[in-house]
Amino acid sequence: PEVVIGARLSQLTGPRTADLVAALEQARLRPGEPVACTWELEDINGRPRIAESTIVDLTDDPAVGGFVINTRDATDRVTLERQLSHKALHDDLTGVANRALLSDLGERALNRSRKSNAPIACLLINVDGLGRINSRLGHDVSDHVLVAVARRLEEAMDIDGTIARVAVNKFAVLADQVNNSSDAINLAEELRAAISEPLQVSGHDNELD
Repeated sequence: PEVVIGARLSQLTGPRTADLVAALEQARLRPGEPVACTWELEDINGRPRIAESTIVDLTDDPAVGGFVINTRDATDRVTLERQLSHKALHDDLTGVANRALLSDLGERALNRSRKSNAPIACLLINVDGLGRINSRLGHDVSDHVLVAVARRLEEAMDIDGTIARVAVNKFAVLADQVNNSSDAINLAEELRAAISEPLQVSGHDNELD
């Protein structure tokens, strides 16, 4: 279409073109060789889309004299892959990390700690009142309590770290930016205080031990 001729790349794709631009630069350095990339753009309605492109620099070919870009819409497939990847590493109920992700991140943190001799902390949080809530009010309420506990833990984290649900009523917190044991103890106290306040769920105040 005439609207495409002479237009800037950002006019056709939106502002999120860094990956495409990087691939174009790679293709320029490797004329005649295909370069693949996945990048984001906006469609005509401003909705974000995910594209997969293969780029070949044919500027030296007199029959072409430019870059050839073959592109397909990969939004549905990439979105599904991301959802499945997230699901494999996160707790379905609370959305925090699961045991698999915690194990992987913990191993990486230990490796960094061995190299730098910097301390790390791993805290285990047992939601002791959950069984009582479950018996008295049912699974739906106890599930809401677990979600609320996860959100409170996230809000109380004042340093970078990972919160994971590792059992029905157990959470773990991995923090690899502590300076000493006092920092770990302070973090534990802050998290304990955050979940000790009564939780109002389904019209009931639920206290956790």
